[in-house]
Amino acid sequence: QDSKHGRKTFRNNASSGARGLILGNHVVFFQQIYELGMQSDSPMYPRDVKENWDRMDDRAAAHLFSADVLEQVSRDPEQHLGLVVYLLVFGDFINAYHSRILSHHNGAKIVLCTCLFLQTWK
Repeated sequence: QDSKHGRKTFRNNASSGARGLILGNHVVFFQQIYELGMQSDSPMYPRDVKENWDRMDDRAAAHLFSADVLEQVSRDPEQHLGLVVYLLVFGDFINAYHSRILSHHNGAKIVLCTCLFLQTWK
């Protein structure tokens, strides 16, 4: 899989209306992302979070994992801590793959942190 497909997969996992992701004592579910996307100051577009959204939309996936969305979500950490962690871990992972200036050492650290997160999450 390429990195764009990975980002779309991570977006679809977090945005599935059928289930939520449990991260320790916190959850990630579609309603969180929908409410954030529908806010007037959201960096996401409403079409990115509509119920009939395109699951293979590269731009919508990029919007979800953008620094602006992470900043928006982190304004209310009590309600969105699971989503903050999810976006940070997997957004970092995809960005490490895309980065042309990140050293191999730092890229490897990000990959190892993501693997550790996934092993701990099980």
